[in-house]
Amino acid sequence: MNKKPSIEDRRSRLNKLSEAVFGGPEKISRDEARELLRSAGIDADTIADAVYARLYKQAQEYWMAQKPLPPLLKKAIEDLRPPTASPRNEKEMATQAKARIERVVEQSRHPHAWMQSTTPEFRPSAYRGKKKLSKKDESALDEIAKRLNDKLKGPQGS
Repeated sequence: MNKKPSIEDRRSRLNKLSEAVFGGPEKISRDEARELLRSAGIDADTIADAVYARLYKQAQEYWMAQKPLPPLLKKAIEDLRPPTASPRNEKEMATQAKARIERVVEQSRHPHAWMQSTTPEFRPSAYRGKKKLSKKDESALDEIAKRLNDKLKGPQGS
């Protein structure tokens, strides 16, 4: 009689086959891993944040019991600490500042990306403060504003 393999056996076999095809985790770079996850529709930052929250909750139990953290848990919390978390010391503050500056510089190198995300718009609000503006004048100005906005958006915005 054939014994049905356990979930651990199946998981182990899947891991072995995966490593045979793709190589072990040490053979893939961090950027390549992020790109593979992104192409699969998985946000690596979201996963890291969720894992960090679970590990942090587990660490709190140690802290409440005034016990030292196991070394691997401590390392995992340090490695997965989100960049948005408040800095605990000057070194972390410098690291966060450097990362933020690098992001800004990288974005400035690709202005077409942020320029495309914001559509220019003409807003003729100056005339709205006028008290003696007739309905006819308001509608004429609204029509001019509409035409200018259509012109600014161009053929791709229509």
